[in-house]
Amino acid sequence: MFFIDVHTKSTFSYDKTVDLSEYLEGLFILNAPAIVFPYLRAYITNITTQSGMTPIILPTLNLTNLGENLKQKINVLE
Repeated sequence: MFFIDVHTKSTFSYDKTVDLSEYLEGLFILNAPAIVFPYLRAYITNITTQSGMTPIILPTLNLTNLGENLKQKINVLE
């Protein structure tokens, strides 16, 4: 059995002339997990391949349900 526990911290920047609530409520909360996940998939595949074991390739996932969890954890830096 093999277990991987990944914690990630992602930093995004935005155009400060645009209303921040528009980013948070709309595009950002829906899209941020979808933007980050392919990098995590590739990282896990790369680490398992380089260790000499059979590569673990995570399936693609619908991450829209993560939006509420993400919304609670957003920290906006000025």
